[in-house]
Amino acid sequence: MERPGWATFIGIFMLFVAGCGALDNFSDLNADQILQVQSEVLDEMENEFEGQDADTIRIDSATQKRLTVFGDSIVKDSANNVDVKETFKNMIKISDYRIKWTKNFAYIGFVICILFAISGIFFLSQRRYTIQLALSVLASSLVVGVFQFIVFRADTGSSKMISNLANFEVYWSIFLDTILLITLMVLDKSYYYGSESVEDYYDNE
Repeated sequence: MERPGWATFIGIFMLFVAGCGALDNFSDLNADQILQVQSEVLDEMENEFEGQDADTIRIDSATQKRLTVFGDSIVKDSANNVDVKETFKNMIKISDYRIKWTKNFAYIGFVICILFAISGIFFLSQRRYTIQLALSVLASSLVVGVFQFIVFRADTGSSKMISNLANFEVYWSIFLDTILLITLMVLDKSYYYGSESVEDYYDNE
């Protein structure tokens, strides 16, 4: 029986996700270096403003509305001028809590990536337990994603911009896992059970 096209696609896609996820997790392991980069950027800004009379700018109402995307990151004085240095500092602020959990989830992520890679390889070969493994891996990844969402929702020390960017990655992971789970549940998986139908396979267990 010839391997269906969807199986090849999902196998390659899971290998791709595993590779990209591993690179992302490797980057997350160095999350504490973000603080060092922040310090260097702020030092450069300090040098840029050194010798200037003011480090604030006046903005109109239209610009203020556009800046609301940063939430409480915008710092203004009594004259409604934006303090550029303090605003930028707030925009890139990341809490120790988020850094700690980002590194913790990176280790978990490496395990998920390995399982994704194994599952992808299984899809490219006719293994009876391919579907069960894939469903288990996707379900585990989904649970981790939901747990990440709950943990990072408790982070009140990071800026809104940092939180939104990080949360988007979590949302995307949950969405992707859900779509793949639903897809695997509705597709014809008889190829991985040899000549038996899915119903016959479970009846013989």
